[in-house]
Parts: sequence; structure tokens; C-alpha cells
Amino acid sequence: MKLFNFLLIAAFSTLVTFASAQNLAQVSFEKPVSSTDETKNSTAVTVAPSFPGGHNALYAFLAVTVDYPEAARSLGLEGTVRVQFRVKPDGTFEKVRIIQSAGKLLDKAVLDAVAKMPRWMPAQLQGAPVTHWIDFPVTFKLD
Repeated sequence: MKLFNFLLIAAFSTLVTFASAQNLAQVSFEKPVSSTDETKNSTAVTVAPSFPGGHNALYAFLAVTVDYPEAARSLGLEGTVRVQFRVKPDGTFEKVRIIQSAGKLLDKAVLDAVAKMPRWMPAQLQGAPVTHWIDFPVTFKLD
């Protein structure tokens, strides 16, 4: 586990150093939350769905997977894309959708990254895996 954490930190540090050296635009992420849309989660869960390895692993995955589209950068596009999807009891997800758009180019970058995600750890209700909606924002900001 210590070796995995070290490798994760090393990979993330390398990415940050590379991004700084390339003066790339910034993409930031926030902690995923259960959807607040009343039509989505009808019951509270005892354990929320989670990305394998937790929030830090999700941030690292997104940092290397979400590409700030060159066309969006050249147009000066910035903004926050809020993506939502339903994590099923087997950890796969479905019904991926944008609930807050920052334009087609940035929306597509987020959807492409989500499509590459591995299975999540499903939500649990009293020890049994259940379907649960999740959403999180991805913010694009030019330097």
C-alpha cells in the first residue's frame, strides 16, 4: 500500500511538473457528491459510491485523462462542467450526462474522460450494494 501511495504521488508530481513546464491551462476537480436532484436518489445510503482508491485516485485519474481541448483554449473558453451518472450495484455506471455545461468542447472532454473510468465501488445500503447517482464538477481555467 505504501508503494502504491508513493507511486501515485510520484506520478501526480510528475504530471504537475510537466504541466507547469508546458504552461498548460488548469483543470481542477472537486469531491464527488451524491446527487441532490430529488428525482435521482430516493434513499440515503450507508456508504456512498467511490472511485477505486478514493478521491485522490479520482483526481489523479482525471488529471491525466481530462484534456483541455486546444480549440477551447484558442477560443478562450473556460468554465465548470458538472457531470452526473448512476453507479450500479456492480460498479459500472450508466446514464452519464452533463447537468451544467461549459460549452460543447469542454463538455465532450469531460464525457470522454468519464467513458474511460474503471468501475466504481458501489453505494451500500445496510451492507448491500445499491444503485446511486453521483455528480462532480470539473473546472477549466486558462492561465
